[in-house]
Amino acid sequence: ADANDVSVGIISPDGRDGMLVAPWAPVELGAAVGALAADPERQRRLGAAARTRAADFTPERVADQIDALYQELLARSARRSG
Repeated sequence: ADANDVSVGIISPDGRDGMLVAPWAPVELGAAVGALAADPERQRRLGAAARTRAADFTPERVADQIDALYQELLARSARRSG
């Protein structure tokens, strides 16, 4: 797995709020789209879960997470320096 696979898996675990398909895999993508097109209940379930999950990625929440990370890194650096 490359870094892209890992990061996408963290953001959207397969089957919970989306479907993961390997990059540059058109046959796999077609199969996933076909399976989803044939299952309206799954469409509704994944769509609702994805909308809920998307709330974790608002600009404000992402900015807060980045700020918290920077603060943690600065605190670690200060402890090492001093």
